[in-house]
This record gives sequence, structure tokens and C-alpha cells, in this order.
Amino acid sequence: MKLVELLNANGVLTKMADKEMAYGTARKISKNIKVLEEEVTAFEKERTKIAEKYQGDTDPNHTAFYEEMNTLLGTEIEVTGLADFYEHEMEGLQVSPKDLIFIDFLIKESKLTPVA
Repeated sequence: MKLVELLNANGVLTKMADKEMAYGTARKISKNIKVLEEEVTAFEKERTKIAEKYQGDTDPNHTAFYEEMNTLLGTEIEVTGLADFYEHEMEGLQVSPKDLIFIDFLIKESKLTPVA
């Protein structure tokens, strides 16, 4: 997973964390935020270093700054311990299509069979 994908997913999960929902879904969201927190904190430290490095940059396009930030955001990382969601757990939540794109890797097809 690229760092930018992790940051996007964290943003969606953080936004979802402000909504009322079933306990199990809320538990998974809070667990995932905690798992991602370490990577987000590490990113913020690196982002700050890069920003400080280019603070006096005279390049009007800030080319070197953007190149370094893009390299950082494109960094491949491995995150373990994320809880998956089943589609039925997302029922009732108001989520935009854009947000679904960012957390799609966490959503699994429901395996519930209808009761006859």
C-alpha cells in the first residue's frame, strides 16, 4: 500500500468515527484508526522536515519540494492488523462514493444468506 492510500483511508475512517453506528462497526473503525496512527505520525514528522528544508526555497514552482513530497507519498508501506468490514456492516452509514474508493480495500463482500 502506498502512503498516500493509507492517509486517504485514515481521513475517511476519522470522518466516519464521528457518526453513530453499530458497536461492532464502531469498534473496527476505532481499531483501524489506532493501527494507522503510527504511520500517520511518522508521515507528519517527515512532511515537517521536508517543509522546513524548503522553507526559504526561491523556486516559484517549488519543484524540488513537490518532488520530495511525491516521493514520500508514493512510499510503499506494509500495515498489519487492519480490521476488514463486511458490506452489511456499512449499511445505514452515509458515505460518499469518493470515500468508498479510499476504503474499498477494507470492505469485503457479505457472505450472509437470506433467510427463507
